[in-house]
Amino acid sequence: MLSSLCSPRYAFAVLALVVLAACDNSGAQTPVTVIDQQALLNEREAQVTTISMFATPNFDGTFETDKPSVVSRSYNDGGGTGYAFQLGGQDTDFEAFAGVLRSSTVAALPTSGTAAMNGGWQLAQIGRSDGASRDFGEAALASGRITLNVNFEHGILSGTNEGFIVDGSFSGPQLSGSIFYNGRAATLTGLIGADKAIGAFHDANEDSALAGGFYAQK
Repeated sequence: MLSSLCSPRYAFAVLALVVLAACDNSGAQTPVTVIDQQALLNEREAQVTTISMFATPNFDGTFETDKPSVVSRSYNDGGGTGYAFQLGGQDTDFEAFAGVLRSSTVAALPTSGTAAMNGGWQLAQIGRSDGASRDFGEAALASGRITLNVNFEHGILSGTNEGFIVDGSFSGPQLSGSIFYNGRAATLTGLIGADKAIGAFHDANEDSALAGGFYAQK
């Protein structure tokens, strides 16, 4: 858990858990200095701030930001349709971006009927340590497969698998709604057509910033 504190990105100005002792000419020892690394970690985690937002990715799937990127992921179906997301941070400030690729296209929507679309999702979180899968300042990734059920008449897109839930709605090709990951909600945007659905999502709370996306097709 504490390994990330020693990384170049989050290095402390002091060297923790080092005991310095020296003797002068009289043989007396200087006071022993011990720095509590856990206390320093707790102080840094108390200062964490997070933001997340939708943005249009660059053609290479990256986003414009002045903070160093920790993880960047994108999906492109080979025809220019897909999504991208990026998480980064500096010191105790963390951010997450997500968006649909600007070249994405979908087929015209039918006015009735249903369909099943199969595909995959992925996401990442960054911020405070969660005590299990994510250290302070490190990104934790998750991914899986999902079947999305579409009701074209009522404008509903839904599906669930491995703790990942899509609860979307649409009127025309613009998709909105929410996703849920292990109970955590994130805001959803995207595109849907007769042939496929593309989603991007983000959320920020006091502990971490989250972003991700999914792609599914008939």
